[in-house]
Amino acid sequence: MNDQVESTPHIETPKKMNILRRIWRGIASVFRFLRVSVANILLVIAIIFIFAFLFSGPAIKVEPNSVLVFSPNESLVEKRPNINPLFELLFGSSVADVTDVHDVVATIRHAAENPRILALEIRPDSLAGVSLVHLDLIGDALKTFSESGKPIFAYSDEFSQSAYLLSSFADEIYMNELGSLSFSGLAFESMYYKSILEKLDITVNTFRSGEYKSAVEPFLLDSMSDVVRES
Repeated sequence: MNDQVESTPHIETPKKMNILRRIWRGIASVFRFLRVSVANILLVIAIIFIFAFLFSGPAIKVEPNSVLVFSPNESLVEKRPNINPLFELLFGSSVADVTDVHDVVATIRHAAENPRILALEIRPDSLAGVSLVHLDLIGDALKTFSESGKPIFAYSDEFSQSAYLLSSFADEIYMNELGSLSFSGLAFESMYYKSILEKLDITVNTFRSGEYKSAVEPFLLDSMSDVVRES
């Protein structure tokens, strides 16, 4: 009698099938993630190029024997506020037109080294919203331009005090025959209330720290202190 061994077909258990399904699902998820990520990156790059095209102005070409005209018609600020380009494109800018003073300084210094620029003209007719600190920064840049051997000219129909200070860095200043110059000098004024407070029997409790902290002096004195005059 011959013994016969019959082989039974191998049947995968449900557990093994679940493992394979999970592996394939994981691989599919990775490929799906990569596909979406690449698409998003390409979309962002496309948007950047679109905004760069929309907001980039034409290249400025400086012709030989040019004169740089400095005619500020916007307020000068220490740093121009950051505005969302998309928001500005859709709704317009809600920030008043301003110019970064450091951009002005850099432009003047660059012009001093540019052989195509022979001179600089200052037209301060619309100069407004500028501080003495900013004028000093621009003045240093104008000195650098003058030291390069290039002349500076200034012209205006009417000179304000700030406009004349800016123009004082020029080699020559011109004004319209019917023009005017407003020059009042520098001054500081403050009201003092000590006597009137005493007459009205009003007591003001003040707190101060430091010799040059003069914000509360109007309530304590009738005239300007020597410390304030010094500062």
